Order: sequence, then structure tokens, then C-alpha cells
Amino acid sequence: ATYEGQTVAVRSSDGDLFQGQFQLVIDWRTQTNAVTAFVQDLRNSSTNSWFQYSDQDVGFILFSGLTVPDDGSALGGTATARIQYRAGGRQVDVTSPALGGIFVGSGNDGPFGVIGNWSIALVGVDAGATLSGAFGADLLP
Repeated sequence: ATYEGQTVAVRSSDGDLFQGQFQLVIDWRTQTNAVTAFVQDLRNSSTNSWFQYSDQDVGFILFSGLTVPDDGSALGGTATARIQYRAGGRQVDVTSPALGGIFVGSGNDGPFGVIGNWSIALVGVDAGATLSGAFGADLLP
């Protein structure tokens, strides 16, 4: 099942707000209900510039290592994350990632939606700060 929606985030060092897309993919048929999530196309709400990590424009943040219990109630597990830069295809690991959420509604193909939050620790000029976001996504047909 694929869930798509929006995310908003705030950078703790300066309060800048970012908006982007959120996607969560889960295979309800596997024993572990393995989950991957993408935060992509984050842009500064004021300047429309791309979110930067280590002074480079970010294409997406990939969260993995998440699971959902058989009752389908909430996202769990220990998140790992990687950033894919917009240029050059280079990827880097992210420190201290977190992603959690709950599923809402119920249908034959799984819950109707998912809401939650995510965060990563920042590096470079923003070292010691975090980027913290919230998301909402609907089940695609």
C-alpha cells in the first residue's frame, strides 16, 4: 500500500519553515509489515529555496527500519535515514533520525490514512539543530 500526502517542517536553529511531499510504502502481506517513508522536495516557505543538508540541496530523505504491528495501529521500530542530494546522486547517512505515526480509518486495502511526525539532526552550519516535521498522507487507490 502507498500513502501520499504533505509534510511541513521547522529548522530549530532559525525557525525557518519548509513544505514538501511525504510518501509511505508498506507491504501489509509480509510478516514484519516493513515500511519505508520518503520526505521529498522540501522548500523553504518564505524563499522557495531547497532544504539544504551539509550545504547541499536535498532531493529526498529516506526513512527505513520501521515496522507496523499486526493490528496496524502505529509505526514503530528504530528508524534509519539517508539523504539523497539533488545533484550528483550522492547519499549520506543521517544522525538521530526518528519517524512515528498512527494509522486512521480502516478498509479492505488497509487504513485510509496515516498521520505523524519525523525529525533529523542537522550538520554543518546547523550542527546541534534539528529539522522536525509533521505529515499527513492518504491511501492511494
